[in-house]
Amino acid sequence: MGTSRSPLSSCSLDELALYSFIILLLREGSMGRVKVNLTLDADVAQTARSLGLNMSRLAEAAIVEAAKIERNRLWRAENHSALSAYAEEVAKEGLPLAGYRSF
Repeated sequence: MGTSRSPLSSCSLDELALYSFIILLLREGSMGRVKVNLTLDADVAQTARSLGLNMSRLAEAAIVEAAKIERNRLWRAENHSALSAYAEEVAKEGLPLAGYRSF
């Protein structure tokens, strides 16, 4: 079974710290809450109500995840040339310190 990499594995330490801080604030609610209007399919809203789901929290979680994915996409686009150069170097020369691996 292969291992899947987290989209956060490509973030810098500063980005990870900021992301963690924002998530902490969102979970604690210390940033406050704002009212927004969302338009949902009527059947989706009815199903959520009938199941007792908190649509605000579900929408918030989906937005947090979408923002994470978009930040990662932007980072990859901004760093495409460096990533390509590194991949090319590894293809030509192998992994750095590969001779010291014990597995």
